[in-house]
This record gives sequence, structure tokens and C-alpha cells, in this order.
Amino acid sequence: MNTKNILIVCYNYAPLINPRALRWTAIAEELAARGHQVHLVCSKVQGEPMYEVRHGVHIYRHGLRSQPLPKPKSKNQEQPLQSSFVKLLVRFIYRKFLSGLAWPDSNFLWILAAIKKSKKILFEKKITHLISVSHPFSGHVVGYKLFKFKKDINWVADIGDPFSFLEFVTINNQLLYKQWNHHFEKKVIHLSQSQTVTTDLTKKEYLRKGFDCQNSMTVIPPLLRSFEAARATNTKKIFRWVFVGTLYKKIRNPTYLLNLFEVISNTNIGLKHELHFYGETKMCADDLAPFQSLFGKSIFLHGLVPSDVAQEACVQASLLVNIGNKTSYQLPSKLVEYTYLGLPILNITSIAKDSSESFLEDYPFAININESTSVHKGAQLIIDQMKDFDLDSFDNTAFSKPFTLSSVVSCYEKLLKD
Repeated sequence: MNTKNILIVCYNYAPLINPRALRWTAIAEELAARGHQVHLVCSKVQGEPMYEVRHGVHIYRHGLRSQPLPKPKSKNQEQPLQSSFVKLLVRFIYRKFLSGLAWPDSNFLWILAAIKKSKKILFEKKITHLISVSHPFSGHVVGYKLFKFKKDINWVADIGDPFSFLEFVTINNQLLYKQWNHHFEKKVIHLSQSQTVTTDLTKKEYLRKGFDCQNSMTVIPPLLRSFEAARATNTKKIFRWVFVGTLYKKIRNPTYLLNLFEVISNTNIGLKHELHFYGETKMCADDLAPFQSLFGKSIFLHGLVPSDVAQEACVQASLLVNIGNKTSYQLPSKLVEYTYLGLPILNITSIAKDSSESFLEDYPFAININESTSVHKGAQLIIDQMKDFDLDSFDNTAFSKPFTLSSVVSCYEKLLKD
């Protein structure tokens, strides 16, 4: 394939730690490694330069300041009072006066700076291909403005999450913007030459909602990032439950999981059980509060950690935990990495057509339990199924091939038409 001059507009990028940043850092670097000229506009990150070349990718950080992964703090270290007060004040002002008017999302102040910088790059670097990334949807607003400015550019809109029909998460003021959200997302899909989503179910939902994308929308699956950690021998007879990801009050609530864990911990007396959460948990603080006496003993809240730390935790797990989304068309990207490890996966579902359960259909070590199942029955189901698993029989090579970096990037390359 001929090399391309590519501009990627992606609000989240390294060293930020979230699904979009991790996915697009790997993809951008691989595109650069294949000889393409890759320029990427993202948000500012404290402590990071506004411009740098990292692993062949030209990175331009503009607009709002974003917070990278916090540095580990000692137990007795306190946050500066002024810093905490300023953050609280800014948050209060936004929620009180701006949140009801912000469009398309809370990152709207980044858009103008991103457009200004991107326009300059378009001409100075002779950009021929544009990739805009969501979420946040602000990335596609930038992409739309750039396409209107340079209509001969090949535009790929990469959709991490639907925008106009996303459920259970409030992106903007629906009373003001519901119809406009739908109208604008239709314009993005109409004008972009190609759109990408991570599941067939997502594409079907777009078609069901009346979007004209039958021939232009391509399914490119979640990305399997490389694992460097090696599994260690469990000498302490600790059974580790590991959940990686963000907990949400409405769409990914941990209550049923916590109750399951408590029952099994009290049932399996001969084995010490630990439940580890890696990722944001503050939105479910009320649900975690009844189990506070177990914090630091058998339940551990690690918060946001570098991706290699989370991967290390997964490798050392006895049981990997997924809480399925309440929408049938969204798939937690971490499941690709879960299955690669060939370990038992507990998938807690809350709807009939759970996308995670569908994804795990051919995976031999999946335990699917719906939240409507009584906790004691669910606990017994886990214990019984774990006894029957022959973990040495699984060959992850064929199962994981479509999700490798090479396969995923090749899918994007096919969309970068001359």
C-alpha cells in the first residue's frame, strides 16, 4: 500500500489511560511503523509537551488541559488545599452554569483550538486522509469542520460509542439537543466516506435508527494489546477476582458482584478470596459503602493505574470479572484481553441480549449469570462450573487473531483509499 499523510483527531491519547487513548495510541504508532506520515491532534496533558514525536507519531496537544494518570501517593500524603479548592470551584461553575448549555459534550471548549491547529496541519503537511475519533463526540465535530474546509479529503469517522442514541449516560442537555444530536450525527455519517464501529450489533442499531450506513460502515473489532507479564505461581492459595474498567451507577453496577463475592468467600472456607477493582469506582461509592469493613482485607480499590499494572493483575487473576452493559450494542473492549489469557471469566448480565454473553459464546471458560438469579444460586453455579474447566486445553491463537494489532490496523488501512 502507498504511504499516506494521515491526520488523526482524537481527544484522548497517551499518556492518558482510557479505552480510546489505549486503542488509538497503539493504532497510530503501528500506522507510523508501516511508513505512513501520522499527525495527531489531541487534548493537552499536564506535564506533557504541546508537540512531540513519539514512536513515529507527530503529536499536537491543544485546547483544554487534561489530567494524566495520577502519580502514586504515599498513605500520609495530602493534596494541596488550593489545588483541591480550585478543582471543586471549576467543577461547581461548570455544573451550575455551563453543563446545561454545553454541546456536544463536556469537551466543547477543545473544539475551536483543535480545528485551528488541524487546519494548519492540513495544508502544511499536505494531509490526504482524516480520521476523527469518538468518544467524545467533539472529535467528530472537528472532523466535520475540517471536511467542510477541505472536501477532497478522505474522512473516516471512528465511532467508539453511539452519540445520538446512547442510553443511560447523559452526554448533553436532551431537552435542548436531542433532535440536533440526531441530525448532526446523521450529517457526520453522510459526509464521511467511511465509518467504523466495533461490533455488528452497533451497526445494526444505527441502521435500525434510520442512519444511511449500510455500505459505508465497517466493523473493526476491539484491539488486543500485547501482554508482557508472565503468570506467577500462586503459593499463598489466594483466589483473586479481578475487575478492570469503570463502574457506573446505571450501566455497570457492582452490587450483585459484591454480594456474590461475599457469599462465595463465606462458603469456600479453605481458600482466601480477594476482589480487586482496577479503574474508577467513585460513581458507585454508595454501592461499595456497605462493604467498607472489607476494604484492604479482601476487597481492594486500586483506582486508575497504568495499563501494564492492570494487565499484570489480569495475568495473576484466578477469575476475571466483566459486568455487561445494559445496552445490547456495546461491548466492553477488555473482553478481548480477558479471553486471550485463557482464564475463567465471570460475566454478570442484566439484559436478555447481552453483547458480552454473545461475544463469549464460543469461549470455553465463560460463566454467564444474570442479576435476576438469586445470589446463592449464582454462587453455587460459579463453584460448580469452575470445577469442570480444563484451562490447559485452550488455544488462544486462533481465537484472538482478528483482534491483534496487525489485523486491526490492516482493517483501517483498507479504508484509507487513494
